[in-house]
Amino acid sequence: TFDNCNHGDAGSLSPCWTFRSYAPSNYVGLYKPTANIYHGTSGLSLNVSALSATEPMFVALPEADSLNDLVLKFWVYCTWVGTPKLDIGVMTDPTDSTTFTALQSYTPTSSNQWYEVEVPFSDYTGTGHYAALRAGSLSTTTCDVFYLDDFTLGLDLSCERPDSLIVDNVTDTSATLTIVPAAEADSDAVSYQVV
Repeated sequence: TFDNCNHGDAGSLSPCWTFRSYAPSNYVGLYKPTANIYHGTSGLSLNVSALSATEPMFVALPEADSLNDLVLKFWVYCTWVGTPKLDIGVMTDPTDSTTFTALQSYTPTSSNQWYEVEVPFSDYTGTGHYAALRAGSLSTTTCDVFYLDDFTLGLDLSCERPDSLIVDNVTDTSATLTIVPAAEADSDAVSYQVV
């Protein structure tokens, strides 16, 4: 997502993205790490090591016509674990932090590992047009840096992901695939794409 941006400062983000930090020692920036990269050559970092409840940090994605039928997906890496510190939600005005409405909080379950976060906006009934992230706003800081990458904001197809995919009997020309459906799946219909 951020591979064509200059590294080190958020000023090189697309002008459609909005970012805000109230503490000078904390920043939204672009990174080009030698480790902890999910995909490509760079990503977004939220340095939250000294944020307090009165100094939240915000990042808002470009404006969408309507969020109600969309889902936000991204990958996140945290340097250590703790209580929820990354809120995902909606803003009506990305320059005004009081317009943020939280829909979900991300809680790291282990440190130094990438996790995919998926937040559907189907239950959102407000008028906001900006998907947004808020860090360091609800309790004491629990993560020094959030690394974020591969953001997608797209249609929510309301399909449950399978619990697992089992591959057996692999030969040069064939394989047997067994898809174990999610427990909450409404049916056993399967959609797939050959790549």
